[in-house]
Amino acid sequence: MYGIQAKGFDGSAPLPGSIAEMVADYVEEVLAVQPEGPFHLMGLSSGGTLAHAMAAELQRRGHRVALLALLDSVPSGRLAGRPLPTEADFRDYFAEHLTSLVGTEDYESFVDNAVAIGVNYTRLMRDFTAPVYRGDAVFFNAVPKPEGTYADLWRPYIHGTVHQHDIDSAHEDMYLPGPAAEICAVITHEVAGD
Repeated sequence: MYGIQAKGFDGSAPLPGSIAEMVADYVEEVLAVQPEGPFHLMGLSSGGTLAHAMAAELQRRGHRVALLALLDSVPSGRLAGRPLPTEADFRDYFAEHLTSLVGTEDYESFVDNAVAIGVNYTRLMRDFTAPVYRGDAVFFNAVPKPEGTYADLWRPYIHGTVHQHDIDSAHEDMYLPGPAAEICAVITHEVAGD
């Protein structure tokens, strides 16, 4: 399993100028490690939005995507017309959710870089049109949440079946051991059935 780190966390790499540039860069990173499919892609939140775009790009290049897993993600169009989070919004979020890093030597620079990445990403995502992915997807829905599931939002962008699994977890906690174990059990089953 490989994770892709957003460019800019080191404070020196330039931030991407578009989501298409980001997707192309991430696809090149994947192909450098694994030149041929089938590919298994997964992303949480905005990472799922990017995983979906990567899956469509890999298909466009003639590769097979065997698994697309979206963890409580929304298509890019969901951000159109909505107010963007501010730097202060991102700082407040990181202050609440990056508590394990508080007191470390590079905490402030890490947060500064994370805020810059978040602001840039949400600004770029608002103008990005989600591509169409031809295949099934596994959608993990964090529950309960007042707005319900995001799975139906993907139907115009996924020409296949969207299989939903509800996970008893807050959106921002899906990576924690309990929810992650549930998610991994489903993914293990999906990959084994491939």
